[in-house]
Amino acid sequence: MGTREMRIEVIDDATAAMYRRMTPLERVMRGLGACAFARGVIRASVKAKHPAWSEEAVEREVARRFAGA
Repeated sequence: MGTREMRIEVIDDATAAMYRRMTPLERVMRGLGACAFARGVIRASVKAKHPAWSEEAVEREVARRFAGA
């Protein structure tokens, strides 16, 4: 597998201000929500491409993809 290009993205001032107003718990919850959403999208994609796979196989592939492997 090839190397991935490193890219740094900068958020705009309004978004940065929104995050500054959040409590630490709110920021953590936002991050966890984003992870759950991403995992759900990956899971749906795997299930659509491999409908015959067992739940265990789907979860294994989701974990592999989510880890960036």
